[in-house]
Amino acid sequence: MEAVILAAGRGQRMEGITKPFYKPMLEINGIPLLRYAVEYASSAGCEKAVVVVSPHNVDYVHSTLEQYSRWVELATQDEPLGPGHAALIGMSRVESQKTMLLMSDNIMDGSIVADMATNAAITGVNAVGVRRVPLSEAARFTRVRRGARSRYMYVEGVEVGDDDLWPDYGMATVWCGPLIYDTATAVRVLSRELSRSDGSSELKLGPYLTEILCGPTVLVDVHAMDVGIPAVYEQAKNGAL
Repeated sequence: MEAVILAAGRGQRMEGITKPFYKPMLEINGIPLLRYAVEYASSAGCEKAVVVVSPHNVDYVHSTLEQYSRWVELATQDEPLGPGHAALIGMSRVESQKTMLLMSDNIMDGSIVADMATNAAITGVNAVGVRRVPLSEAARFTRVRRGARSRYMYVEGVEVGDDDLWPDYGMATVWCGPLIYDTATAVRVLSRELSRSDGSSELKLGPYLTEILCGPTVLVDVHAMDVGIPAVYEQAKNGAL
């Protein structure tokens, strides 16, 4: 398995804390967020990690990850055309049947990520890193809904409703962390959607996860914090979480 790490986004919510495209270099406990993601990929046994960067931060990322240079490869997204487009750029460098996709603004339990990857490799199933949030906070996430025949549906950009509530927990289950999926399936789905676009809008990931993760899939609570918003980042930076 190889990893793709997305680190090319503008990070609009964090403007004022850091300049655009530099969110992956924000630090928690003196460690850049991007290095956490690289370490998760390493603990998962990934053979290679492709970090998708922006022309605005490529030099800084290169120096930040210099110690991983034999194992990490950088790929540049020239225009900020969304995470789906960035994922495609990263997967163009991937040769493995399965890809682990990581975001660069989630802090999670690396041992759980490693177990998640091991189980996916043994069973051949897809895996989704999740966390649980109150319904009042669920709108900005890709939510995981229970579908027919033990399949899951992934939705975003629609009103939060009763379908988002998991009665077992009284909360919404949302995608926040790693995805493990069939590389060829993801490339096919995202390439098709990119060809349909006019190139003026971002290609997202969430709306296409139901199709990308069309095979047997497990949800894994990776005990994540989404530090991509100012309030949570400030709390995490100050040791309040």
